[in-house]
Amino acid sequence: HGLNEYWHAPIFAPQRGAFAFSEPQPHTMLLAPLVWATNGVVAYNILFLTYLALNGWCMLQLMRELEISWQWAWVAAGMSFLLPFVIWQSGVLQLTTLFAPICVTWCVVRLQKSPGWQRGCVLGVAFACCYYICNYYALFLSILAPAFLVLAGWKLFHWSFWKAIFVAAAVSALLVGPVVWGQSKNLKLVQSERGLDLVRQLSAHASDYCHSRSPRIQALDISRWGDQNRSGWYLGAGSVLMATSLAGMVGGLWRSSRRKWTLFWLTFGLLAFAASCGPLLRWRTLAPYQWLMTWYPGLDAIRSPFRFAVFVQLAMVGLSAEGLWAMQCLAESLVLPTSPLENEDFVEVKQESPRWQTRLGTGLSVGFPLLFAAAAFVQIWPAGLVLTKVPRRTPNAEWIHWLQQNTAPDEVLICLPFANGTAVEHYLDSTIWMRDGLDHKRPIANGYSGFFPEHFMDLRAQLDMSQQAGESEDGYRERLQNFPSEKACSWMRDRNVHVLVVRTAAMPPQVLQALSRFQELSRDEQSGIIIYSIDLEK
Repeated sequence: HGLNEYWHAPIFAPQRGAFAFSEPQPHTMLLAPLVWATNGVVAYNILFLTYLALNGWCMLQLMRELEISWQWAWVAAGMSFLLPFVIWQSGVLQLTTLFAPICVTWCVVRLQKSPGWQRGCVLGVAFACCYYICNYYALFLSILAPAFLVLAGWKLFHWSFWKAIFVAAAVSALLVGPVVWGQSKNLKLVQSERGLDLVRQLSAHASDYCHSRSPRIQALDISRWGDQNRSGWYLGAGSVLMATSLAGMVGGLWRSSRRKWTLFWLTFGLLAFAASCGPLLRWRTLAPYQWLMTWYPGLDAIRSPFRFAVFVQLAMVGLSAEGLWAMQCLAESLVLPTSPLENEDFVEVKQESPRWQTRLGTGLSVGFPLLFAAAAFVQIWPAGLVLTKVPRRTPNAEWIHWLQQNTAPDEVLICLPFANGTAVEHYLDSTIWMRDGLDHKRPIANGYSGFFPEHFMDLRAQLDMSQQAGESEDGYRERLQNFPSEKACSWMRDRNVHVLVVRTAAMPPQVLQALSRFQELSRDEQSGIIIYSIDLEK
């Protein structure tokens, strides 16, 4: 069928257009041959490491475009490779693609140097690619666009600059149009606006920038300055990177040749910081983010403003490169002769100095900022990630074969256990059921995404096997003994759902006993799967 059913992911059945509830990431289709040749774990790890490498490489190109000294450009590339926010959010794969907004920034820098329709086209393609790779970052970058006007300077008054910007906007709109249209059409089927209370909960506090994931140098740890009740919000990048970025701000503003680039990083970082605070940033009745939510397309669908922090850290890396270079220049001015002598004919003559003194001065001028760079790397070096063992995929399992042989391709399945809560870890079983769907190729009522249809929320509440707040032990026991409730069964039958797939190892004994009232259709002892019909009771 090609891409005819592209938006209709077989989750949240019978909901249509479910793929629009998540980031589409169409470029990951290129990974399909690798998945077929190896397995999903190998493909995922290769893609993840490729993203990190691209983050570093693209930052190196941007730094060289900004005319940063080569050694500090490499340091900035290394910091981007290990950017704390990216490592912290590595479980959200699309948020590791920082190279996409870096490439857009790189294209903007090139365009402001020499405006023209060709570079406008390149910028438009870069932004469209950023949107395809990560909708989040493209939307965030568009909100931070005023910072790029700092780079334009007096070119703001040149028609050639605005002509190039218009070309870029037209090209990007043309390229992202099909995806935006598909998303908007399918998101109209659900309540896509986020509640203000949820957005506030997922907004950053200023003190969160004191917390970093791996404070390796205890003497320089500034997490004690932050709110200890929010110690899990790792928006900081360490005190050393913060100090070198402050040095970059001072040194860059002092040196006229670096002032424009420094102002850009400073404006970019401050705007990102303000946006990361979401609706919490307000002055009297003025709440800029909340105001933007009412009219800026797509922003009302964002539930996590704290993710703007990735651009705060990116700006800190850019300023840090400026700071390390400024330290080198300052050290050179102190330890190396800078003023040539003049003879009686007013001809400049190079001042003679011992070779050892020159080498020592060069070593000190570079070594001093390198110590700061090394300390920054020690602070941002990733702490051990919490990994989970991926269950073995069994495409030839008996229960999968039974479904393929005895059910229609559009037969909707409900797989138990269902999600027993709202936390991410509660959806681990759902991801396994979604992966099994690649083998049996039947739609399931389970699912996980950025949005949840209302009918899914109702079903989840009815199939929740955890004890609710305020529920008595007797009431909880009785609920499990009658699981699923008659209301849940009616819900399923009304939506033409007839088949339950149960993983026995994850079910409470009382629930397994209650399920035995239904007609058993198939039992796979090796996989620990039982398939029931909810239409047939013993």
